[in-house]
Amino acid sequence: MKYFLYLRKSTEEKDRQILSIESQKDELKKRFPELEIVKVFEESKSAFKPYNRPLFAEMLARIQEGEADGIAAWDPSRLSRNPLDGAQIIHFLDTGVLKDLKFASYHFDNSPEGKMMLAFALSQSKYSSDKLSKDVMRGMIKKCEKGHRPGMAPVGYMNDYYALKGEKKILIDPERFDLVRKMWDMLLSGCYSVRDIWKIACNDWHFTTSRSKKTGDGELCLTTMYKIFTNKFYYGEFDWAGQEYKSQQLAMITHEEFDRAQIILGRKGKPRPQKYRFPFTGIIKCGTCGCMVTAEHKLKKIKKTGQTKAYTYYHCTHKSNEIKCNEKSVDAETLEEKIKEILESITIPENLLKCSIEHLSEINNAESKDRTVVQSSVQKAYNDCVKKIDNLLKLYISADNVDKSLLSEEEFRTEKLILIKEKENLSAQLGDCDQRVDNWLELTEKTFNFVAHAKYHFETGSIEEKKLVFQTLGQNFLLKDQKLGVELQSSFLKVQKGMETIRERKGWLSLILKGDLTCETSKGRQILEFWSG
Repeated sequence: MKYFLYLRKSTEEKDRQILSIESQKDELKKRFPELEIVKVFEESKSAFKPYNRPLFAEMLARIQEGEADGIAAWDPSRLSRNPLDGAQIIHFLDTGVLKDLKFASYHFDNSPEGKMMLAFALSQSKYSSDKLSKDVMRGMIKKCEKGHRPGMAPVGYMNDYYALKGEKKILIDPERFDLVRKMWDMLLSGCYSVRDIWKIACNDWHFTTSRSKKTGDGELCLTTMYKIFTNKFYYGEFDWAGQEYKSQQLAMITHEEFDRAQIILGRKGKPRPQKYRFPFTGIIKCGTCGCMVTAEHKLKKIKKTGQTKAYTYYHCTHKSNEIKCNEKSVDAETLEEKIKEILESITIPENLLKCSIEHLSEINNAESKDRTVVQSSVQKAYNDCVKKIDNLLKLYISADNVDKSLLSEEEFRTEKLILIKEKENLSAQLGDCDQRVDNWLELTEKTFNFVAHAKYHFETGSIEEKKLVFQTLGQNFLLKDQKLGVELQSSFLKVQKGMETIRERKGWLSLILKGDLTCETSKGRQILEFWSG
């Protein structure tokens, strides 16, 4: 009689139960040395669900073709843990397709009683799998109730592989946490698309995912970027088994920031097919009830001319069940005029833009010289600290200090800790010196460029450009009493107040508009010093 040898381990992970298949093979050959083994099937698949094991299916098909008469396995659970595969084995025994089964840890006799006992054993395997699954799920839910999300940690966090089973938590990834937070800031600024952020992360930052047992240590996928920006875990919540839980891990963003990101991504609420595209929907809320403001096209017939004209109106969705809202609609032209008024209040003339950037560059160059002096001083202090550590170690291990009379062990440890902390602080100061001023100048230049050209891009741009300019202005966009309120970004608010002061000062605005602004005159220096301050 010919036999197939079927060996299976219950997990697909390569580094778990690695000895299981090899030990099964050795024990079976020792137990049944006389068997004629036609082929050995080794499979690393779960038997919990049917149709999940291609090699098992191949083995049964070859038994039907008469290549073998029996199967040898470690025990019945290796053959099946589900009713369908188990029933197929019993059916093959009933019809004579399969004549014998050999188990190293279980005795089988091809008789009515033997097949009945085999069915019991297979049922027991099914029960054990079901119970184990239920126990695991109960443990997972208990873990969720404690605020710890099971499974792989999102990007920016890391799994604690060294904690005890059942006590493993998700930790902050020190290499990636701040970078992922920067990705959120870039999205929330409204100046970058998801694809732009992805390219910057991969090309400029050389960002890689954290290494795990199966994946990681590679570039981010674009789909992963979208998963980051739609994952509630980042603001402190997560879903598991259809329930929502509060996370105990440190949140990277606020709930409000997450909601704003979803609006920017166009994912607020259920997506609906739209015939028209509106630049300001999904951004503005009603100032009375807090519902989103939507838009619609309406056709109106002009009685005098008989022509039909299309209008666009923005209005509250009136979906609040608690507040009765009677806010009236606003036509698109009126709303755009209100936005232009806001943009006009922060718009700076080209001459002021040019002279301001030149003046800031001069300030930056002067501060760079001072920074070089500071950096040289910090570098000297760092070198002195390193020498102190070396001298401390030499004194401690010197022949004169064998009896620890010159420097005791406790004194050595205390002094060493003080010097190492001082070294770390000085090292951080050295790194900070290189970035601080340049980052400030770059941010200021971007702000000035935006306020100088934002109104032009809004008036001449596409729907997407109008939306981007509008979103960049700030947050908390409210429509109340047909008036638009915007909470400007702090940098734009400073520009707005600065322009108000320039308009109030006698002769300042006319000097700027004429193009006569220069650092060479006393009034020009006065304007630029005020403006740059």
